[in-house]
Amino acid sequence: MATLTSNNQQGTASRRGKHLKPGESSVGEDRRAQIVAFAERYIREHGYAPSHKTIRDALFISKGNLFFHMRKLREDGRIIGPGDGAHAWTLPKFAAACKAVE
Repeated sequence: MATLTSNNQQGTASRRGKHLKPGESSVGEDRRAQIVAFAERYIREHGYAPSHKTIRDALFISKGNLFFHMRKLREDGRIIGPGDGAHAWTLPKFAAACKAVE
């Protein structure tokens, strides 16, 4: 019995990053880069990581999406810390300076 795959399913897989060419990035990776860039600017200005609410308000992102991206960033090692609190994480290059990861 033959299995049929619709064009829509193939398009969805491509958008999710499963069929990206070298040098291309997924929408999710672009969003994670925005989160890291915002956090870097915020930490430089304030000396500690922004709260999740601050990130959500600045980047117009939902709570669920932010938690998803924060988990991915933590898994990739792009943020560090336990994540159990508003400022309980930081970027690796700011770990020594931030109060959250002392």
